[in-house]
Amino acid sequence: MTVEAWLREHPLKEGEEVGMTELWRTDASSAHVVQIRSREPLHMHESHDLVATVIKGHGTLRLQE
Repeated sequence: MTVEAWLREHPLKEGEEVGMTELWRTDASSAHVVQIRSREPLHMHESHDLVATVIKGHGTLRLQE
């Protein structure tokens, strides 16, 4: 299934700004599809690394050690 087909089957609900669907999780990693209509609240990932791939649109990622 393509990303576009998956997104058509799992659209954000009316009024929903952020949606997250977990695809898989192991002890070492996890993968999610995150849909963001406008912006996601600022937050930190203190216990794991994050890899983000933007498929459509644009965004700003803030990094802080």
